[in-house]
Amino acid sequence: MKEFLWGRTLTFLRQTFRLSHLFLDLHRYTCVDGSCRLASKLLAWGWCNIWVHGTPQKVHVRGTSNAEKIAISRILDSQHLNRERSSVEVYDPARVIDKKELSRYNNVLREVCAKVSQRFQFIQRMDAKGHNMA
Repeated sequence: MKEFLWGRTLTFLRQTFRLSHLFLDLHRYTCVDGSCRLASKLLAWGWCNIWVHGTPQKVHVRGTSNAEKIAISRILDSQHLNRERSSVEVYDPARVIDKKELSRYNNVLREVCAKVSQRFQFIQRMDAKGHNMA
């Protein structure tokens, strides 16, 4: 769940926005069983490991211990983009899809689009002739 919900959300935030402030309220942030705190790992989730447009200028964290705040600070400090980083440090290569792999779907989508267009044109012609196709 962490990857599908928060990991994807965090990846989207890291790739898309330059945040001036990031507010985190972790008062009730625990695992599904409620037995362990995951606050110190929270900002490490997702497949893009850096803030593309720069880390947030200010991060406000509520509901954590001092040790968790220190862990969160270390994670954020490690997520700056710089030239010395290897690609594995920037993103998870196993989660990235090459656009060439997606090209196989182009023909399928074009065929679907063509069929939908043909059907739409057929309905328009029938409507113009006075036939109700609904």
